[in-house]
Amino acid sequence: MPGADAPNIISPLWLSLGENCLPDDILSRHGKKAFSSPYISGRSNIDHAIELEKRDNAGLLDAPNLMHMNYLNAKVVRSKTIVHYDDIFEETVSNGFEFTHHDPLSRKPHREAIERRIQRLLAARGRDNIVFLYHHRISDNSDISRLRCKIREFREFYQSDTASAIVAIFYQNIIPKNDENRLEIKIPDDGILEYVFHTHAIWSGNNPAIFWVRCDDDLIRSMIDDIAAYAQPAPALIA
Repeated sequence: MPGADAPNIISPLWLSLGENCLPDDILSRHGKKAFSSPYISGRSNIDHAIELEKRDNAGLLDAPNLMHMNYLNAKVVRSKTIVHYDDIFEETVSNGFEFTHHDPLSRKPHREAIERRIQRLLAARGRDNIVFLYHHRISDNSDISRLRCKIREFREFYQSDTASAIVAIFYQNIIPKNDENRLEIKIPDDGILEYVFHTHAIWSGNNPAIFWVRCDDDLIRSMIDDIAAYAQPAPALIA
């Protein structure tokens, strides 16, 4: 259930914050996506996002910082603009800011598309009410307490006197197959929402139903509904 101290948000923008493509796909198929953020179609982590926000994304697309690499049998482009981050993230999102599905180094239209995404997000900062959806891929290095602190730091870039920012974190806890899948909703913490998916199948591999979490879409819908309820103002606050 939404917290009693839910912020007064009407029609927020719902945007992906990474760490990979999953949040954007979820927002798209559940009819919530406002527009494409710079984080939608690649691999990154919240430390990348914080440092990029500090510099208004300066340097992210500079050619000297971009390089082609082969990763997981695919050719990708990575930016080494941000190379320092805490060791609490899964390996695939700890190799620089990766443009998994775009080539801003060799293809001008791709570069221009990402530049538009950056400018649109910067224009919304502190002006529009925003809900960010962040998927943390659990690993042996994960530290959720430290992750929450980082999420709070990121949120401050978008929270203002006239605009509210909510960041919803979700991640998996793998359970035995004889246990029932369920969604755990943590108590909201000042605009930070947290959802634990206690599920069987790891969200990876070549099966689209598992990779895109369509196998657990009932739980995804419950998360989306809970976020929407938290973001909805009390009736008395609506003019």
